[in-house]
Amino acid sequence: VDAIANSTSRSLELSSGGGSRAMLSKAGKAMQDECKEKYPNGVNPGSFAETKGYNLDCKCVFHVVLTGWSQDKASQAEQMLLDLITEILKKCEENNLRSLSLPPIGTGFMGYQAKTVARIFIQAVQDFGKTKKTSSLTDVNFVIRKEDIKHFEILRFVVQGCLGKASDHNYSSIAFPCLGTGYQGYPSKIAAKTVMSAIKDFFHAHPASALRKVEIVVFEGGKDWREVCKSFQQELENIAPSKVEVRKQAPQLQLVKPVPVVVLKPPSPPKRGAKEWFKMKYEQDVCIPMYWTSVKAGENVRKCQRTGAKDYVLVDIDGATEQMIKDLVMQTWARDKVGDGRDAKNLRELNYSSIKVTKIQRVENIHLYKGYAEERQRLFDKASKKGRPLVSVGNTKNSSGEAKTEEILKSQGKNKDFLSDTFPEINEHFLFHGTASENVEKVLSQGIDNRLAGDRAMFGGGIYAAESSTKADQYSDHRDSRTKTGLKMLLVRMSLGDICLCNQGQQFRRAPCKMCRKDKCTCKGGQLWDFYDSVLGDGQWIFREFVVYEKRQVYPEYLISYDRV
Repeated sequence: VDAIANSTSRSLELSSGGGSRAMLSKAGKAMQDECKEKYPNGVNPGSFAETKGYNLDCKCVFHVVLTGWSQDKASQAEQMLLDLITEILKKCEENNLRSLSLPPIGTGFMGYQAKTVARIFIQAVQDFGKTKKTSSLTDVNFVIRKEDIKHFEILRFVVQGCLGKASDHNYSSIAFPCLGTGYQGYPSKIAAKTVMSAIKDFFHAHPASALRKVEIVVFEGGKDWREVCKSFQQELENIAPSKVEVRKQAPQLQLVKPVPVVVLKPPSPPKRGAKEWFKMKYEQDVCIPMYWTSVKAGENVRKCQRTGAKDYVLVDIDGATEQMIKDLVMQTWARDKVGDGRDAKNLRELNYSSIKVTKIQRVENIHLYKGYAEERQRLFDKASKKGRPLVSVGNTKNSSGEAKTEEILKSQGKNKDFLSDTFPEINEHFLFHGTASENVEKVLSQGIDNRLAGDRAMFGGGIYAAESSTKADQYSDHRDSRTKTGLKMLLVRMSLGDICLCNQGQQFRRAPCKMCRKDKCTCKGGQLWDFYDSVLGDGQWIFREFVVYEKRQVYPEYLISYDRV
């Protein structure tokens, strides 16, 4: 998340309290040092201090100071907590933060009851949402102990929120899974009672709702699914014992519609990498990535284009992703190769050995993404016809190994979500691309166009990317006017497809034929399926380079600003 709240002592001694001590241990001593430097006298109860997240996966931490809870001063203590949470929410919006995690502040040595904290948290978030119809803050997480989950009434909150949204859209029906009965660990009877009573109360409060049917879906084969099904059926009988008659006999329940329990056995999805899986990926609609924030995630791309989407939007990313990309930049940096090679002309004169990343932003360009995703589907179709994944970078004949960026990202389990929307089965990888600052605007709005590339490059007029940030750095400014500050490089998605490995330079205008290995193919009966999709320069060069000859095979996803140091 972008921000975390933390409960600590008035002196801001972060080793006080279990949760605060755990955060300090993970964040590192620098967090405590910042507290002492910025708040030498601590802070008063009812206030909070703000520090960076350091080694935590967040941008900042709000250190909250409370007075202890007591029966005779309960109202003042509870109001203080409500005011503090409200101020933190406002601070998140001021700082353009998107996500916040709230642990059960006050429930430790300060003596607040979990049910009190739960009520205050939910009230603060609901009130904030009512006053801020649009806000950068879109996600607030309650981090709680399992035994306290009942106090938060999360199920009721979620169910009634979904019913309200469906009603706002004039939908006539809605289906819920058996919320809470999975990994959240709710006993089926408690989950059923909470969900069904939330439905009943909603219809009682909204007699004019357009909703006419609510379904509860039980997935056959889930853990204890028969017990779950039984619990929901019993609760249905409790709120509508004779579905038709109750509407006549109990006017207060007249809009509680029949709630059937449906048993479905979902079909098993095809195995990833199998022929049917590639076919499924080829036939899917192209939709907005789920992690985008400037447009509605999951929406059909063509539908979004019709709404007059901007050329592109630069979006600040969460702290964890930012740190991961910084790490990738530095782990692929080759200090001993700075200034080596003809493309590094005049870099040695700058007398630097490393770079410092100053900012990372995600590029959200619907038009470029649509073209990229459709080209990616062409490669899915190609793999479907073969019935197997395409030969990987590492398994390509004479290759010196997998792409370093891929190896690094895969080696760390915490990057799993980041890689969830990439497909190594068609050789889709994150790679670096350097470009001069004056070209950035054009690249972000129009893409990287191989037609504007020079013909003197090692493998002709293609789009070049590298597995090393050092190689990308060579292209970030002009050879005859090098500078140390204000530089840009891109972390791009590149779908390589079938790879042609070359161990010596060769001028191509497109990826070559698999038989004659020429771009101007003269083979009889040659088909598109007989052509490579990319070229890998892997031989005696200082760096390997990955080249494609179709601009739609590249999507410039992250803009990295940096200085040479």
